[in-house]
Amino acid sequence: MFDHSDSSFRPRHEMKFLIPGDMVESVRHYITGFCVPDPMSEGSPPSYKVTTLQLDSPDLSLHFAKSRELKNRFKLRVRSYGEADGTCPVFIEIKRKFEHIVSKSRAKLDRENYVEVLDRALSKCESPDFDNKKDKDTFAEFIRLSRAMDAGPVMRIRYNRECWVGVEDTSVRITLDTRLEYQSTSNLQVFNDADPWLRADVASSMKGVPSAVILELKSGLKIPDWIISVVRHFRLQRTGYCKYSEAVNLESTFGGNKRFAMTGFRSNLRNCS
Repeated sequence: MFDHSDSSFRPRHEMKFLIPGDMVESVRHYITGFCVPDPMSEGSPPSYKVTTLQLDSPDLSLHFAKSRELKNRFKLRVRSYGEADGTCPVFIEIKRKFEHIVSKSRAKLDRENYVEVLDRALSKCESPDFDNKKDKDTFAEFIRLSRAMDAGPVMRIRYNRECWVGVEDTSVRITLDTRLEYQSTSNLQVFNDADPWLRADVASSMKGVPSAVILELKSGLKIPDWIISVVRHFRLQRTGYCKYSEAVNLESTFGGNKRFAMTGFRSNLRNCS
């Protein structure tokens, strides 16, 4: 079911909003005239679980690139879909952003041995075999960037994603993310239920929006008129909310984790134990 195997995405617009929970049903009703459930989702409303491992440098340069709103920035992450005991592959991703334009490239790794593959690539620059050039090139660039900045695993993020796809333009995706949780980590495992997950959808990180839901409107470089009408109809206020950065802020403020004190954040992030 959870294939998500496209190896790359074209440049696109992304608009992100925090909306109150009691607005979700109205938004859902409005967009169903233009969208259908994502075929990779299940249930009603159509949804699936997303789990992401975020990599960063020892001084958290990717986090600070976001917090300082640098126009040209990127993220390094490892992602999978569904439950921890599922069968979905694991994807390494580079997500780049320049002003309001986003592009994403990804490469698929086998679920059974992705930790060993990534560890060998990061420590010894050994690359696995890939079926296509796009995956090979994306993986090589991911490793090059990670090694250049001494990046390693910092944070796991997971959430439930309700997802809709445009009827006329399948590049359009409308997502609603809820039940946002995080774990700080120093290993390359994407899934981990042995340690507690901490809530990230708390008032201090959701700008005081009641029962906040993260709404994202995504499209190609030409934004359909109906997406603009959604923004206007619900008087949505765009936000730069970043799940990873908010998790770092929460852990730094409430977690008492010395890894997030800038003078002490020099541990070996490539420990895969």
